[in-house]
Amino acid sequence: MMKAILAVSILLALSACSNSQHKGASNAPEGQQPLSQEQSGLIQEVEPSHSSVDTIGANADTSDVHMSSIEPEVEAMFEQLIVQAVADGDHQKALRFVQDAEQAGSIKARKIYEDAVKAQP
Repeated sequence: MMKAILAVSILLALSACSNSQHKGASNAPEGQQPLSQEQSGLIQEVEPSHSSVDTIGANADTSDVHMSSIEPEVEAMFEQLIVQAVADGDHQKALRFVQDAEQAGSIKARKIYEDAVKAQP
């Protein structure tokens, strides 16, 4: 929730900056032509970067980097539930917890399940 609020705040701030720059360019003193965007320096040609940082998360299916978006406390709770369900022999329940954890943003839930199954006598 906090991440969403932060993202919206950043977008609003960027939008406000963008609007104020455009307003300033069109308010030329009386008798003068307003500057074009090229003249005012608002447009800059940007060279594309070939850095891998630009593509992280761009396509989750091809990206090697996965970031967890789940709170650590919530992930610990799911880990506990998965391990307990496996210990009780209820693999269907454990797999439901894995799916729920993954939907919540966990990237470790499936590994936790696999490790719990391997640890069974």
